[in-house]
Amino acid sequence: MYCQSNGLVINVKKTKAMKIRRGGRVLAGESLFLEGIKIEYVQSFTYLGVLFSWQGRRFTFHIEERVRKSLVASGRVTNRQNLSVRTAHALFNIYIAPIASYGIHVIWEHLTLSHLLALDKIKASFLKPVLGVLRNSKNRLVFNLVGCLGLVEDLVQRFHLSETPALLEFRRQNEVKMRSIPQSFYQTPAMTEDFWKGPLQGATRHLITRFAVHGFHHKLCGRRDFHEPSSLCRCTYCGNVCDLYHFNDCISSPSLFQLDL
Repeated sequence: MYCQSNGLVINVKKTKAMKIRRGGRVLAGESLFLEGIKIEYVQSFTYLGVLFSWQGRRFTFHIEERVRKSLVASGRVTNRQNLSVRTAHALFNIYIAPIASYGIHVIWEHLTLSHLLALDKIKASFLKPVLGVLRNSKNRLVFNLVGCLGLVEDLVQRFHLSETPALLEFRRQNEVKMRSIPQSFYQTPAMTEDFWKGPLQGATRHLITRFAVHGFHHKLCGRRDFHEPSSLCRCTYCGNVCDLYHFNDCISSPSLFQLDL
């Protein structure tokens, strides 16, 4: 009646309904009709760019959509390994971060630990091709190599977001992971030299960064199953104990270029 008396026209075909509920299906008796036409109930609805679900304050669908769109946008940035690290980082902040963080200040209080972990992976996934490291490389090593914060901490600073229980747990877990990084990692050429961070370093950058990430241990160790380096590992070239960065001490192994083949 209101719409008719005020000259407002509703497109019935494009009108949807969503009921916020704890679970279960919408009952048949709760059907809505407009001009005699039954309106379809949907499980989620996007309003002003934020994807709301029937669960109300749970934003898993929205985060999943942000992750998906961010990865699609990242895929459009080609030849990332030839970019300077500084340019790649700036490009992420300008192009990808706004996609990933859309609506973040509205939903922040309702995000869980799993949501924060999913958001943080977006930045790591973008930077790994820049560094030339494998997709399964540890994110904490990637952020150390680039010398930057993860996406979550970056958003907290940029939007002055509050310390939620999820954020505190995210930080606690991250601190544990950071303490697990061996001190020898910080002594690798990737951490002590900067030349590889410049533009057009795609031909050799991956040798330096991959050595920092895994030390080419899998190329030197006699064990062929997936494992963490230990005192039981022996180098196939010199026969000595093969720790993570044994390449620095091995006098019989080939060059990094040959190991990378």
